[in-house]
Amino acid sequence: MSLFGKVKAEVETKAPADMVYEIIKSKPYYLAKISSTNLYSSKLLEGEWGTVGSISCWKYLLEGKEREEKKLLEAIDEENKSVTYKVIKGHLLESYKSFKLVVQVTPKPDQGSVLHLILEYEKKHEQIEEPHSKLQFLVDACNNMNGHFLMKYSNYFVPVVSLFFFLQRTVSSARKTIVGLYQ
Repeated sequence: MSLFGKVKAEVETKAPADMVYEIIKSKPYYLAKISSTNLYSSKLLEGEWGTVGSISCWKYLLEGKEREEKKLLEAIDEENKSVTYKVIKGHLLESYKSFKLVVQVTPKPDQGSVLHLILEYEKKHEQIEEPHSKLQFLVDACNNMNGHFLMKYSNYFVPVVSLFFFLQRTVSSARKTIVGLYQ
């Protein structure tokens, strides 16, 4: 049995891909403000936010326990809107020799974006479980971000959607009136 593994999840969001990518890459501390129920804080320890080599500390609640980990921003791929973080200290390294988080943001054709969450790891031994709870934690944090965007920008979305439905009803009524005139 291999000690190397990978678990994945996808989260859809209504927010534009460029906005989400900017938060994931350069403003990840914003996630702690949005997901304050399970992600308590993030603090920059070395470097600058959004630069390869920067180190940040995260405090969060996982499986009912307060956790803390340090992450190194290992890689940024601007073209593919992808960021790779490597855990360098914390509870995950008690069970795993290595642990990475890759987040890629892709735009949806219509509106919004999809976050691809990938956890890559090497277990210390075969009895270690796959990190599904950590993946679910990340999915929940992304869903909180999506809810935040919907609330924050609903002042813009709601009038546009309302206008769309108003115009749709108006055009439908006008169409019926025109058809009635020519019968």
